[in-house]
This record gives sequence, structure tokens and C-alpha cells, in this order.
Amino acid sequence: KLLAVVEEFRLAVDFLVQKNESLQTQVNGLEKERTVNFQYISSLESKVDSFERSARSTCIEIRNLPTSQPETKSSLVENVVQIGKILNVPMLTTEVKDIFRIKTKDPANKTVIVDFTSVLLKERFVSKYKKCNKENNRLTTEKLRISGPSKPIFISENLSTKLKKLFYLAREHAKANDFKFCWASNGKIFLRKREGGPLVRVNNESDLKISSDNQ
Repeated sequence: KLLAVVEEFRLAVDFLVQKNESLQTQVNGLEKERTVNFQYISSLESKVDSFERSARSTCIEIRNLPTSQPETKSSLVENVVQIGKILNVPMLTTEVKDIFRIKTKDPANKTVIVDFTSVLLKERFVSKYKKCNKENNRLTTEKLRISGPSKPIFISENLSTKLKKLFYLAREHAKANDFKFCWASNGKIFLRKREGGPLVRVNNESDLKISSDNQ
């Protein structure tokens, strides 16, 4: 009788072992499937980001430009041409492919997106704007002869959704780790600890951690 009990117990243990092995095989299969799905999603996200970067390669953002009443695409283009004159970037109205405002927290002061006809013109616009800032000759509403108190006007590249998030994280990282410079140029993000210091290219969030570890 004791042998029968032992045999029954052994069979029960064997069953549980087999069941456990079967479950482990299923778990391993699900893990592999999850890894494949994650890689596929990452690949799709990279493709979307690549398309976004390409579509925005000729675009800039203009922030803090007051809304005029009535406002049309033509009047916005004229503002851009006038900004070009101030920045010493002469241009024609036909060199603006499209222009529009996007939703922001302040409905009366929505960001303007300008799509130029060439990447070269976009780069020249952003470069001259940065040069004016360095020379303390900041672009303002007063220089555009817009009525009301003088307000600064900000110009930057129109980054993809993924790059905007990364740029925000890079700026926060710069503040927390005493980096003097953090900027975006031609769809790329850079950090620099001090004037003349080594340049750090930020391609992803992992680069920010590496930057912290190497301090």
C-alpha cells in the first residue's frame, strides 16, 4: 500500500514538472513574441520619425508673433518677409511654400509654422536669427512695427514629435548637470559643458545617461 502511495505521489510530481515545463515554454514563446513586437514597433516609430523629419526639413517655428485682425496667409507671409529683412535674409513671398498657425495654450498667440521652398533658406533664416541673438540685437514685435508693448519673437527649427521630446529632456539634463549649452541644429541635438568644451551629440535618451556617467 505504501508503494502505491509513493507511486501516486511520483506521478503527481511528474505531472506538475511537465506542466511547469509546458508553462515555461509558453512564457518563453510569449517573451520572444513580445521582443519581436517591440522591435517592429520601434522600427515603425523610426520610420514615422524619419518621414516627419523629412517633411519638416524646410520648416521653422515662429513663437510670440501676435495675431492680427483680420489675419490671412498673405499677411503672415508679409510678416515673414519683413522678419527676413530685419535678419538680413532677403526673400520673395513665393519662397514660402505654406504658412499656418498651430494650437497652443494661448489661443490669441498661436505658433506660426513656415514651410520654405528650400532647406538652405530655412537654415539661413535660423542661422541669422541666432547671430542676432548673440549680438544682443534681439528680434521683437517693435522691430516689426506691431502696435503694443515690445515683445521678443522666437524662431527655431520645427522638430519632429520624437525630437521635441528628446530636446526637452536634453534641456532638463543640461540644467541638472551644469551644461552651459544645449541646442538643436539641422534636426540634431547637441550639448556642451562649457565654451570650447567637447561636443556631445544626443541621439537618444541613453546618450543623456552616458553623458551623466562621463562627468
